[in-house]
Amino acid sequence: MSRRARLTVLELGASGLAYNPYFCRSADDWVVVAQQSDEPNREFDERVSERARRLRREDARIETIEVYAGSQREVGGGAARHAALAELASQLAPGGRMLLWPAAGRTPCDAERSDTVADARRFPSVTP
Repeated sequence: MSRRARLTVLELGASGLAYNPYFCRSADDWVVVAQQSDEPNREFDERVSERARRLRREDARIETIEVYAGSQREVGGGAARHAALAELASQLAPGGRMLLWPAAGRTPCDAERSDTVADARRFPSVTP
């Protein structure tokens, strides 16, 4: 029987207090991956993807992935951003969901909302 896992991604500048550990009680494993201050976005995206792949190899079903955007990255834009989200979404268990959160202390503008909704349509497991 596989274990249930939750993956939380904290990008550089995201508040460590933004996520709520209360909601993790339903998972057997909860993995938090935080971007280091000197870590480029591309390397961080690869490290997060590798961690998700490793969880799957360890027979974990990733039921939830939460991505907390940092102040240096936008919730919705860019081809590299979309590729990173697609890679993460591909690691979700059937019926799993991905939650995208804007940078702490700011509300996404309409363009960001549009990009996030577009992501949700492209990746059915993504919740804007």
